[in-house]
Amino acid sequence: MKFWDRVEKCKHETLTDYLEIFRCGTPYCSAHEVHCADCGVYIESCQCTPDPGYSGWSRKRYLKEMWKKKR
Repeated sequence: MKFWDRVEKCKHETLTDYLEIFRCGTPYCSAHEVHCADCGVYIESCQCTPDPGYSGWSRKRYLKEMWKKKR
């Protein structure tokens, strides 16, 4: 089964101990990222948006790749 098919069917009930807390672009708002142990997706949630964001990469990995491309 493909990654995004697993993510769509998953209920994201079992999370790992991974937690990344960061500032979102909105003043006075914070966001966090968790990792689902069942399907492997990274889930970003923020106080100012109602829907979470899903990614196959962690935020740290994504930012690291973006910095490599800028050099």
